[in-house]
Amino acid sequence: MKAGIIDILLDAFGWVGGKAALFYLAIFTGAGMGALALLAGMKVGKGFDYPITGDNPIAQAAPGFVVGVPQFALLFGVALWWVRSEKVGVRSWAVIAGVEAALVTLFLLPGISGVFPLIVTMTVLIAETVILAKGVIAFRVLQVRRWEEDAAARLVENAHRREDLLARFGTVNSSAADLGIS
Repeated sequence: MKAGIIDILLDAFGWVGGKAALFYLAIFTGAGMGALALLAGMKVGKGFDYPITGDNPIAQAAPGFVVGVPQFALLFGVALWWVRSEKVGVRSWAVIAGVEAALVTLFLLPGISGVFPLIVTMTVLIAETVILAKGVIAFRVLQVRRWEEDAAARLVENAHRREDLLARFGTVNSSAADLGIS
């Protein structure tokens, strides 16, 4: 069946839209991880008190610039790479989420006062990152197992098909393993 221009456009925009949705999910996951780490430090300490000095409006807005400008630069660069690359996957998603979590936590870390709350914040961030990495590894293992099971099933189907061809037509078909290729 021949695909029409509408089908081609829907596939293209759906692919880019799906990749963009996964990118935003990685950003929100990372921001949430960073926020949870900061929240844990705030609960242990005296709350959140970002150091703002002076009555200057620019100095009062500085935390927004300090957090916003590097975040925007990171997001813009990574978004371009993410949408244009065909090699992004689960690991790339986890790296983006981990870097976002680290940036959120590190840029807002001056608002946590005390050594123990800082230790708790960083410990929670590291634990979240390890959990994210373990989840990605578990997902990859699941994918590889599914691929192996599918390949084994196809090998069995191909062997049955070769036997059927031999019985019906007397045709000898060789597999790649028979030829020493695989």
